[in-house]
Amino acid sequence: MLAMKPTYINALSSLCDKTNGADIGIVGQLLGEDYRLDNNYMTATLGIGGQELMKDTLYMKYAFSEAGLYHEAMLTKKVAHLDVKRRKEFVQLILRKMLSLRNRRITIFGVTYKSRVLDLTRSPAISVCKALLREGAFLHIYEPSVDEPRIRQLLGNPEAVDIFDDDPIEGCTGTHAVAFLVPMHQLQFNFQGIFNVMTEQPGGRYLFMGWHMNVNFDILRQMGFLVYISGKP
Repeated sequence: MLAMKPTYINALSSLCDKTNGADIGIVGQLLGEDYRLDNNYMTATLGIGGQELMKDTLYMKYAFSEAGLYHEAMLTKKVAHLDVKRRKEFVQLILRKMLSLRNRRITIFGVTYKSRVLDLTRSPAISVCKALLREGAFLHIYEPSVDEPRIRQLLGNPEAVDIFDDDPIEGCTGTHAVAFLVPMHQLQFNFQGIFNVMTEQPGGRYLFMGWHMNVNFDILRQMGFLVYISGKP
């Protein structure tokens, strides 16, 4: 992890060499002052969302390429590739554990690109929902931050989508699995209540975590949940 930071700043240094007047000292200082480069950006999620981050990444790929720095361009290209790969792996995890999603009901918590925003631009959660729908799943989506028509517009307005914004437990009634795609720290989840209203199936009651919730996973497993989260046992 530490090696990646100097590798990227060195790539920027090479770009400065190709750019008249650019000073890597100033660039590095400005990057160091970015308040976002803290522990909040060291939390595993489903990927990059919003209008700016991926656009900036792709622009840096273009800038490196234009300067003839092809290896550096490949570095930023790989970021975009791994971002897409992350979401595909999450969907594959759900498919692998549930075997088939045909006519399976999955409750989704969160479809904005990050917590407490109104923006669905390039939302990784929307990409995951589209993939689940293609596999034949029926989705109950909890997203109080965005109007229902906007969500349906991005998902193609399928009949296999039910959107709710009131009681999380009610939205889990009869569902085969629950997937937490976006951090929702404002909610206190009653996991026992969720477990009680889910539909039992041969494999069990599934919880899939697209982000690392601050909960005791051992307790959830003791309740009877099958809990799956990338990067955790």
